[in-house]
Amino acid sequence: MDDVTPLQVLIVEDASSVAGLIQLFLQRSGLVAGQGGGAFVVGSLAQALEHASAHPPDVVLLDVSLPDANGLQAVAALRNVVQAAPVLVLTDRDDAEFAAEVLRAGAQDYLVKGTLDKKTLERAVRYAIERERIEARLKLLDSALEAASNAVVITDAEATIEWANPAFTVLTGFSKGEALGLNPKQLIRSGRNSNALYEELWTTILSGKTWCGELINRRKDGSFYDEEMSITPVTDVRGKIHHFIAIKQDISERKRAQLALQESEQRLELALAGADLGLWDWNVASGERACNARWAEMLGFSLAEVSQRVADWDKRIHPDDLPSVKKALEAHLGGETPNYEAEYRMLHKAEHWVWILDRGKVVARDAEGKPLRALGTHLDISERKHAEVALREREAKLATLLASMPDLVFQVDTSGNLTGCHQPAGNWFFTAPPLEGLSYSRVTPPAVVEALDEALAGIIGDGQPRVCELTAPAGGEEHHFQMTVNQLADSSRFPSGFLVVVRDVTERRLAEQKIRDLAYYDTLTNLPNRRLLMDRLQLALATAERTGNFGALLFIDLDRFKDLNDTHGHAIGDQFLAEVAERLQQCLRAGDTAARLGGDEFVVMLPELSNDRKEAEARAGVVCDKMIAVLEHPCSLADESCQCSASIGVSIFQARGQNPAEILRCADQAMYEAKAAGRAAWCLAK
Repeated sequence: MDDVTPLQVLIVEDASSVAGLIQLFLQRSGLVAGQGGGAFVVGSLAQALEHASAHPPDVVLLDVSLPDANGLQAVAALRNVVQAAPVLVLTDRDDAEFAAEVLRAGAQDYLVKGTLDKKTLERAVRYAIERERIEARLKLLDSALEAASNAVVITDAEATIEWANPAFTVLTGFSKGEALGLNPKQLIRSGRNSNALYEELWTTILSGKTWCGELINRRKDGSFYDEEMSITPVTDVRGKIHHFIAIKQDISERKRAQLALQESEQRLELALAGADLGLWDWNVASGERACNARWAEMLGFSLAEVSQRVADWDKRIHPDDLPSVKKALEAHLGGETPNYEAEYRMLHKAEHWVWILDRGKVVARDAEGKPLRALGTHLDISERKHAEVALREREAKLATLLASMPDLVFQVDTSGNLTGCHQPAGNWFFTAPPLEGLSYSRVTPPAVVEALDEALAGIIGDGQPRVCELTAPAGGEEHHFQMTVNQLADSSRFPSGFLVVVRDVTERRLAEQKIRDLAYYDTLTNLPNRRLLMDRLQLALATAERTGNFGALLFIDLDRFKDLNDTHGHAIGDQFLAEVAERLQQCLRAGDTAARLGGDEFVVMLPELSNDRKEAEARAGVVCDKMIAVLEHPCSLADESCQCSASIGVSIFQARGQNPAEILRCADQAMYEAKAAGRAAWCLAK
């Protein structure tokens, strides 16, 4: 399983508290997907076997004390079903003897419940998965060695054979039983190899290095064969050799054809090393270079058009790149570097530049070490180079864009330390310069620290972005900010930090408030308008329906206001309406609403008067009398005395079959009846 893929974990635990804690640790460590995904809990061995058969897990956490299984037989039972996933035993015991029993039973490890924490669980799960992979790999390698066509022999430090694969028998004629316990020289030494070769062999391997070479050995039937062999010493942590591994191959046929095939094998090896490669073969002494058709195609030529002289090729290299190319090539030819590699531009037949990745190696030198022959490849990397340029341009544009942003953008690691910051002019957020490596809690206002702590706690839990509103001091005033927090992840998808963007939304919030005020309030009196009144009346009806209390709606119209407006002018009339609004509010309780519908029409809503209708009507009448009396008092506006009485219509409501529009209409009709009765009076709707 890929390290970045969430695991499927089977938890076999009958204690719900332990199982829940394990699920939480798995989720927070990122081993499984978010809440409800990846971790499955069962409470018995039977349930575990059924679930594992239908849904093979990646890891099993197994309590060995279950209702239907007591002891480590549960491990063996599960291993028979779940053969590719590690099993970790959950136990209350912590001793070496039990650990050995656990491992013998087939588990990878055991965890003591009383000491279990997130880090221990995460480390144990990852270790078990890795160990399972290694063991599977070792089994695969063991099978590969058994099936290998090359003979493999393992000896102890004294060169006594301890293991040999079947290919050894095919190569030498000796069975594994015949070879074990003997030194290879007792079996296959031919007497045709020089003592110097054996001295070189032992000097090399005893120094801890691998020896590779060719020998002539003898089979069991007495025939001789050419053998290519490598011997590698195996050392312990102190560097002491405890085994040797020899890999042998019969190269009799190859030796006979080696000289004829050497050149083609070298070219084939390079061709197999990569796809879509241009190949070149350089005779260093003569300066001639051979290439394949793909090499020529990269530059727009056919193979017949390409000159074979190195000097002609060099002329196509970009002048700015040629010095570095020559320097890299000369270093390799001089033996300073094991390989030659360079990236440079070459001129295409169509007169544009092609980016080339050039790699090569000297494959033959003379007795003095001078290079005779070099082989190499060309790879067209123009697309990658263009992508790199585009990426750099994009990064530059992003940097320019970021510099022009009014927002604060900063990055913190998983420990809460600042790792990067773009701060707009004015230093309006941080209370100190945001130095990298410093905790954000030491440089930001307390309100910001609290909001960011809460956001980070939430995002760590589910990985989802967080957007929050907060207020903080800026320039001596409280400003509104919107903070967006996103989680960052590394290449393995584990959280690596957080990106925080803070935007000053004070002006936007003020504008939104102004829009709300225009939508719901009268601009002259600052009283609620018809829209807000009807919303509140709807809520009052719902409350009355629930509580059984009666409420009242009072429709108020000023008597002869038009005469006042015509006599004193509209400016005085507006001031008078504002004064009326203030006087009406003085007559009301905290939960009552006074609203202006327009012109000289006002409405007062009195909710929750009484659960008795007569008493509710009486209380509404008291308010009407009070308002009529208050409004009759003259007021002085611009050195002029102004006075208007009021006529009021009253509609009682309790939400049974009523709606806001109907209640308002009834109150309006009652108001007209009050006017007809002589004005400066109130009338109850029938």
